[in-house]
Amino acid sequence: MAKEKQITIADLQFDDKNANRHTQKGLRLLEKSLQQLGAGRSIVLDKNNRIICGNGVVEVAGQIGLEKVRVVETTGDEIVAVKRVDLSLDDAKARELAIADNQTAKVGIEFDFDVLDDLSKEFNFDFAGKWELPDLSNFDDLPNLPEELQDIDILPNTLDRIEGDDVTLKKRIIITYPPEKEDEIKRLLGLKKITKVLYRLEEILEA
Repeated sequence: MAKEKQITIADLQFDDKNANRHTQKGLRLLEKSLQQLGAGRSIVLDKNNRIICGNGVVEVAGQIGLEKVRVVETTGDEIVAVKRVDLSLDDAKARELAIADNQTAKVGIEFDFDVLDDLSKEFNFDFAGKWELPDLSNFDDLPNLPEELQDIDILPNTLDRIEGDDVTLKKRIIITYPPEKEDEIKRLLGLKKITKVLYRLEEILEA
């Protein structure tokens, strides 16, 4: 049987090699969810109260004054369920929590590939083969993002909507290239000129 005990956030230690840097949008949504809907999923600690999963949750919870932590001690051979006795799936709040949980998870991940690379070497992990992450061995030769894009969240699902966007999910790509390669890029994309940051597929096909 799992054992329970009560501690506070101050008793927890953040993961100093957390590979998820988190997106600002994800943290904002997480804060809104915790404030309006309360805590849902459990976090995961190691035996020394260091956070394995849920660093972002603890960070935001501390900022909004959610201090209490109920610890369920287990060895991984049973599912730990958070039972919200104040909620029912027949109610709007529970349904909203389910959607908020999915959305915060979707937009909250921004991998730090330097950390992933360090971890793969330290523990001999094959992230690409086991967890379908990008092959880190190919990252060394990639150019850095230009200065105007550094520290900006450019993941497809977190880009701000632009004029004319509808709610249909679309994938987006960002291409960077040196000025001397512009003619080659226009030829490859079939464009007469490059004047915008984002092109719709229809625009490229009609160019």
